[in-house]
Amino acid sequence: MKFFLRTTVRFLLALFIIPKNIALYLLGCRGSNKSEIVDALCTQGFYLYNEPVSAIDVEKLKSIYSDMFSKSDVKQSGQLNGRIMMPHLNSDAIRSYIDKFIPVARDYFNNKSIQVELSMFQKSKVETEDDNIPGGGYHMDDNKKNLKFFIYLTDVTDKNGPFILSPNSHGINLFKIIRWFGWEITTKRKYLYMDELPKGSSAPIPVLGKAGTIFCGDTTIYHKAARVIEGERLVLVISFAERRLDPYKYLFNGKKKSLY
Repeated sequence: MKFFLRTTVRFLLALFIIPKNIALYLLGCRGSNKSEIVDALCTQGFYLYNEPVSAIDVEKLKSIYSDMFSKSDVKQSGQLNGRIMMPHLNSDAIRSYIDKFIPVARDYFNNKSIQVELSMFQKSKVETEDDNIPGGGYHMDDNKKNLKFFIYLTDVTDKNGPFILSPNSHGINLFKIIRWFGWEITTKRKYLYMDELPKGSSAPIPVLGKAGTIFCGDTTIYHKAARVIEGERLVLVISFAERRLDPYKYLFNGKKKSLY
């Protein structure tokens, strides 16, 4: 009975939430020439910064990671494998990057009311089980637009588990909307994950770069983390979303389950 009630409520909420998410998505990217970064996000779904983080700042961020790792209970398996969640809450240095990125997020969403939905350190290493590779299959992060920034803190080649994306696959289509409804109603990961890229998607490309490389992407784009073949990959991730009413907070004593 409880399961039926929850599913019914989620279905009714989905009839409001999904159209609202679509409407808010369409309100973004209005106008042109806001900046090179925003224009690239609107047209391609991602942007690779020309200027990397300095070597000094990379070492500072790695030091922050090491200090937090020594004080945290970091999981070594599953989708939280190697993750330290919300480090910006305990670090002025990480918050300074929020100040750097948030103007881009405001322009991309065409909305000044923006919040940090997530920040995390992610350290990936060689794994034998697919389930221990966070984000290891092609997927979208949610049924709403998020803007996620990445800073590589180690050199990333095609052997170090790079971020892989399908250019121009961000945005809205019927395939996505059906899956977004499934995710909203059930919170089952299968609705946002797929075994292979949908037909007609652009050929995937890996984002490679030295330590300090910065890039960002609209995470309705089809993307995944490649398997680490050798070495490791350490990355800082900061994700922004629009501030919006979360009915789950009041109905189910907490926010809706997230892929994060």
